[in-house]
Amino acid sequence: VVPPGAGYNGTYSGPGALLGDMPTRTTAALPGYQKLSGQMFSLRLGPFAEWNFTSKLSLAASVGLTLAPTRVAYDFSETATLAGGGDPITESGHSSKTKLLYGPYVGAMLRYDFDKCWGVYVGARFQNLTDLNQSIGSRTARLDPGATVFGTVGASWRF
Repeated sequence: VVPPGAGYNGTYSGPGALLGDMPTRTTAALPGYQKLSGQMFSLRLGPFAEWNFTSKLSLAASVGLTLAPTRVAYDFSETATLAGGGDPITESGHSSKTKLLYGPYVGAMLRYDFDKCWGVYVGARFQNLTDLNQSIGSRTARLDPGATVFGTVGASWRF
């Protein structure tokens, strides 16, 4: 048995089944919001070394592990209105999560003492923490502290 071919419906001069060459799409804006909020604390564990170049000038360096307990809350709300009308569709949600983020750090600080009590310092620290994914249904928010550089400038007073 040979099935009939998929023939053309019409003649070469028309009319027949015509397909337009411009696609038809319906787009809609989804007004709403997404919010990721929370707290992150950090604790650094590692060795510290200080080199005194003179009695007034020193360099300190440290390297180790950063532990960062983190608590986040993820909220979202969206409303969709269909192009053909009808009631709007609203979807919203909330979830919270606590996770221990961790990663390596390295830091250095240059210090200059004017006298026995007063001094100034400048330093920097680099750390790289793991990330946290927070999901509600099919929606996911990501907290990615990633690679971070901190700068420090200040004055010191010893008593």
